[in-house]
Amino acid sequence: MDLCDYSYEPDGEGGIIHLRGALTVDYLDRLDRLEESLPGDGHLDIDLSGITDFDTAGAYFVRSLLRRGESAGRTFRIVGMDQAWSPLFDLVCSQDTDSPESEAS
Repeated sequence: MDLCDYSYEPDGEGGIIHLRGALTVDYLDRLDRLEESLPGDGHLDIDLSGITDFDTAGAYFVRSLLRRGESAGRTFRIVGMDQAWSPLFDLVCSQDTDSPESEAS
């Protein structure tokens, strides 16, 4: 299984976080500093196209990123989510009525 990692790419008035590897309970600790390292303004796309595995903990992590952006008045959007993971992500988001909508593609 691939370790989870990320990179940040500035993009005009925001940027793109590229997540790679297994976004699972076993590897999420590698992303502990991700939320703290995000720039403070602008839009942010969360690119999941490099994710090789996804579980409930990964879905909660992505939801947490979305909520953090929403709380700060920013626009965060999911791109590149494998359609097979959309039902799990939607289920996690449905547990929270204040959760933003996914734009899985």
